[in-house]
Amino acid sequence: MDPSIRRRPVARATLTLLLAAAWPVVAPAAAPSASATPHPDSHVAVKPDVKRQVLHLLPLTIEGESLVGSAQASAGAVSAQDMSGFGSDWSGGAQLLWHAPDPVDTPIRNWPHLTFYVDIATDGTYALALLHTRAPDFGDVRVFVRGAAVADLAGYAANVQAARVEAGKVKLKAGKNQVVLTVFRRPASSTASFVGLDALELTRQP
Repeated sequence: MDPSIRRRPVARATLTLLLAAAWPVVAPAAAPSASATPHPDSHVAVKPDVKRQVLHLLPLTIEGESLVGSAQASAGAVSAQDMSGFGSDWSGGAQLLWHAPDPVDTPIRNWPHLTFYVDIATDGTYALALLHTRAPDFGDVRVFVRGAAVADLAGYAANVQAARVEAGKVKLKAGKNQVVLTVFRRPASSTASFVGLDALELTRQP
């Protein structure tokens, strides 16, 4: 056998060791930390201006029952009412119930009215939605925000049901903004002029 053939494996082994010694040792890549910049497609990696636009689309919900104690009625008792016995359509499962009397005559100043305030962090234009209740003993309500009429709520229905009215856009100031509910009519088929306020939803507009 050719002696050179025997020496080849040794030469190859020596070459391998020399290459290994010369090759730089590279540590494995560290796992990304929690503070690493997320992938551009991630929902977290949103440009600041886009974030602000998204926040504009998130409604501020003011539960009607949370106003009990601060809302002031010109007449009639105000209380929180559990609505779970009527189904799951009521925000928070409850509402503000106002045992409003019938309106006595035409002038607005004589209508029964309920006054409360909504606290807003930032000046701006907001889309307002009113969640209320219709029932056999409920009256028709006109809603005023900062002194301007914004919507009428039809109170009568043959059965108790949740309703939603889009009141359009309103301009609000940072701080407390007055909201007044006034009973201006008792529907012909209704047995009373009560009012049920489930919630207000305010969505800031861009």
